[in-house]
Amino acid sequence: MKNKRLVFSAVALLLALLLILGGTFAYFTDFASKNAEATAGTVDIDWVDTAALGLLSTDSLDNYNPGDGRLVPAQVKNTGNKSVDIRQTVYISPVDSTGAFLATDVPQTMGWALFKKSDCTDVDGNFVPTDLTKALTLTLDSANNRYYYMTPAGEETVLNGNGASNNEVEDSITATATEDEFVLYFLPASDNRYQAAKVGLDLLAEAKQHRNTAGVAWTDLQTVDYDAVTTVVPTTEQKNDGTAY
Repeated sequence: MKNKRLVFSAVALLLALLLILGGTFAYFTDFASKNAEATAGTVDIDWVDTAALGLLSTDSLDNYNPGDGRLVPAQVKNTGNKSVDIRQTVYISPVDSTGAFLATDVPQTMGWALFKKSDCTDVDGNFVPTDLTKALTLTLDSANNRYYYMTPAGEETVLNGNGASNNEVEDSITATATEDEFVLYFLPASDNRYQAAKVGLDLLAEAKQHRNTAGVAWTDLQTVDYDAVTTVVPTTEQKNDGTAY
């Protein structure tokens, strides 16, 4: 019995010590560290054409007729010193004369379609598609009454760094700005329900560092609210929760 009491006492003492030490075991240990400091690169983009986006006719009229194609200047330049991947999203919001959303089949047969400028011919300032089948694929976002085109995964434009110093330059890349330009074309088959219709267009460009992100999808990145229905990657001045630094 005495031996049992001694064993119980030893166990109790061990448990008490474990509670005091927080459940950790002590062994002989050591660690060494080194610290290095470097300046983080910058990811910063801007539009090449910083003027307000407009969809007026060549004679500055707000009349959009079937068969009209308006140029959408969407070129983006890298103003930071890190190389970046650029993706673009174009939002198109057509409404009829009462303000009701004008939804059609996708691919669209009526209303507005989006083309690359390179697939259009400039006819005295009116950009006409050379082939209607080359329209970019629009996705219907019925929840938010709009269509959108987003740069497909794997087709992002890589831009070299273009800051004041320490610019990253990638192999076989020479560009510091995108060549993206679109044409918003009013399809000729559009019927009379499009009289007095309006179309809204929004451009969104996003950049992420190019290096060390080969296996990182955009959906894996932190996002912040852009508006009530859209999220984007944070700007240079934003924390991951959307607040400003």
